[in-house]
Amino acid sequence: MKLHIDFDSYFVNAERLINEELRNVPCVIYAGSNEDFFTQDAKYVENKIAFMTSIEVNKTPIKNIDYKHFTAIAVSYEAKKYGIKVGDKLNIAYQKCPNLKIARSNIRHYKELSFKVKTFLESKIPVIEQFSIDEFFGDLEGFKKDTEALDYAKYLQKELLEKFGLPASIGINHSKWGAKFLTDLAKPFGIRMEYDMQNAIKGIDIKDFAGIGKEIQKYLRAYGVNTLDELLQKEYLLDKYGKHGKKIIARIKGIDNEKVEEIKDIKSHAISKSFKPISDYEELRRRIKILARYLSVWISKNGFHPRKIDVSIKYGANYEHTSLNLIQPFSEKNLLENSLKGFEILMKNAKNNNVYYLGISANNLDKTYCEDIFNTNEKSKKLNETLSKIRDKFGINCIKYGD
Repeated sequence: MKLHIDFDSYFVNAERLINEELRNVPCVIYAGSNEDFFTQDAKYVENKIAFMTSIEVNKTPIKNIDYKHFTAIAVSYEAKKYGIKVGDKLNIAYQKCPNLKIARSNIRHYKELSFKVKTFLESKIPVIEQFSIDEFFGDLEGFKKDTEALDYAKYLQKELLEKFGLPASIGINHSKWGAKFLTDLAKPFGIRMEYDMQNAIKGIDIKDFAGIGKEIQKYLRAYGVNTLDELLQKEYLLDKYGKHGKKIIARIKGIDNEKVEEIKDIKSHAISKSFKPISDYEELRRRIKILARYLSVWISKNGFHPRKIDVSIKYGANYEHTSLNLIQPFSEKNLLENSLKGFEILMKNAKNNNVYYLGISANNLDKTYCEDIFNTNEKSKKLNETLSKIRDKFGINCIKYGD
């Protein structure tokens, strides 16, 4: 059997461990302004959670909370009863619940606690895969009989609450993704085990299954398919999506046979920020350079050679992105130049609009690289190593590339 462990309102309950005022009352964790990201110095911090950013920016104390722009990123179950949702601005959240308690996010604390939990789970389950900061897959095959899985899950749930003060919900199934789906049905602080997924999917909306995105949902609803059991009656509708469509059907049936993997290959890494809308071209250009610099530090530290990048922006109701190829071996200068090139392409459509989001994603990451015969440049690699050492000592922003 496979387990999926998901901590309930993780940021809220992690914060409650260090802030007693938040316990047993409606509360939200909010993200402060991202202006610090573009105005304060930053450093690279070794991160034991591979898929999370290792760039930490110095935070300035918040003197005046911007209720109109600060956003709830985690909501307690007590607050959800008032209709408060992740993504609500604080002023909207207070309208729904005047007695609401709030706390600024403390990502370093959440990451450190997550690593401690992972270390504990590794001592209890033979194969553990961390799926996100608050989600884990576990494989009990060869360790516990299927008939023992439910009792073992109850034991783990009790241990996690007693040792870490964190309530968790657990799904159990032969399928990795079946277990994840069952966890959602078990929340909050529940456990659900099924041998046959048919018992669980009846009447469940297609939007509630991981992997069925908005585009596919729209397509299926046009054919009168709104629930998972209805989809299995017309599974041929997903033939147009090829391998991805077949994968979705296998996951719903619980026959995907996907393994729990301790170490997953990192194929991409992104860095992005939302902020108050601005139209100043030069300021936006400065910000894309900062994003490129921080992304370059992560790439260099991890020894990757991305083959392309995606640059993205949001303005109004628009989301636009463009892809560009990189030369190899990796160089910060090349990534910066291409990031600016992508930014300039996108800003042609966004001209005179207020932009509120910028992002850069490095894709097709590889530890090796194909040397361009017209550009054999080992100097780039040595330069990256030198830059890294200097920045470790004096901060990332002590060295900046000019245009």
